[in-house]
Amino acid sequence: MTGTPTTRLTSGRTPIAVANWKMAMTLEESRAFAQNFEKEMGSLIGQLQVILCAPITAMSTLAEALKDIPMVDPGAQNSSAFPDPEHSGEISARLLADAGCVWCMVGHWEMKVRMNKADDELNRELHAVFDNGLRPIILVGESKTDKGTPSNDLVDRMEAMLDGITADEITRALMVYEPEWAIGADEPAPPQYIAERATFMRHWLIERFGNDAVQPIPIIYGGAVFPENAEWLLTTPDIDGLGAGRKSRDPKEFAKIVRTVARAYGLE
Repeated sequence: MTGTPTTRLTSGRTPIAVANWKMAMTLEESRAFAQNFEKEMGSLIGQLQVILCAPITAMSTLAEALKDIPMVDPGAQNSSAFPDPEHSGEISARLLADAGCVWCMVGHWEMKVRMNKADDELNRELHAVFDNGLRPIILVGESKTDKGTPSNDLVDRMEAMLDGITADEITRALMVYEPEWAIGADEPAPPQYIAERATFMRHWLIERFGNDAVQPIPIIYGGAVFPENAEWLLTTPDIDGLGAGRKSRDPKEFAKIVRTVARAYGLE
């Protein structure tokens, strides 16, 4: 799948690429990735935002490895909705920030399905992320049963997750459209389908928070993103970058995706 990416020089939004390493990457692998990724990106380092969502065990190590690499930040894949320390097995946003984390994913489908996190718990988690100075990566997408239907499922999720969030807070967020049915799949959603959902999300956010707060917020796509289809996915101007999972653990493969995002913005 190929295509010609649309140059987004007039959007005013920062292009973004997100890696979700899931339950992979040891301390040494994380250090090596940071070094090799910087080499692979060369002069593009510092020209677009890159976020590496690592397992909790690697957070401090990764933060140290990235401290001198501009606009490449460590992120977490999850945090606790509980502000107090009396919860075994949980990791609070406060502890993530202390470990050097900058961004934190909120609302990944695997958290909802496998960890049974309801939207009200994700809302509390989002508030905790903001309260502790982290920047949230807010993931929204329809379920498998709602594939191809109108965007009501997106409205329900955004209303529940963003309850009580202010316009000042939402300006610090990154929005991700990631449908459940594309996670771990062989094929992503097609660009026109992504465009419709991303445009719907932005219009809904503008109605809720106002144009000035929402226009600078990037909306990216995630779900079955590979180097081979990244250019095709970016043929729509309605998304501001890509998020990758399986292909984000190899610095060469992830750099190919990031370079494709850069080209869509005329940076390469």
